[in-house]
Amino acid sequence: MRFKILTATFLLVLALSSVSFANAVLFEDRFENLDPEVWIFAEQFWTLEDGWLTHTTTSEENMAWAGDRDWTDYDLTLRLRMDEYGVEGWSGARVVVRFTEYDNFVVVLMDREGGVSLHWRNPQTGWDQIAGGGSWHFFEGEEYEVLVSVRGNEYEVYINDEYVIGATDTQNRAPKGAIGIYAARAKLGVTDVVVTSVE
Repeated sequence: MRFKILTATFLLVLALSSVSFANAVLFEDRFENLDPEVWIFAEQFWTLEDGWLTHTTTSEENMAWAGDRDWTDYDLTLRLRMDEYGVEGWSGARVVVRFTEYDNFVVVLMDREGGVSLHWRNPQTGWDQIAGGGSWHFFEGEEYEVLVSVRGNEYEVYINDEYVIGATDTQNRAPKGAIGIYAARAKLGVTDVVVTSVE
């Protein structure tokens, strides 16, 4: 009887340990301060405002990225706030995953017209669409919870806990990489950025 109890206890501890490992937090930033060694900015149009990393212009496209370029499978969650759209050209937010270099990553494109799509940044030709057809309207001044889940060559996007779009990149063009936010001619803010391992 004692052996059975010890065995059951060991298995329970082992199971809990496995769950903890499988959901390890790889990265977390609540933006209490802005560490230049944590975030890398393509241009200096970013600032820290009341716990939000904010992009301050509607006339430029800029990216900020962080994390480990060797990350493979993970969940990226963040809070996104659209402050002001630009008046000309494509305007919106792009959530970046699988970032390895400035011209090689996957993004979730979210535009002012309500379109949501997945694209790979092709170093040679620009934006290659992985999937389109998602829809979610981001209104100025409102906050949204965004989750991007990456598993192998599969991507899923949720906004405010609702499934919005998913796709399989059959060529698996971005098998690993860090995370980031890409502001496309829009003022926006992000906070509560968390990357969780699913390995």
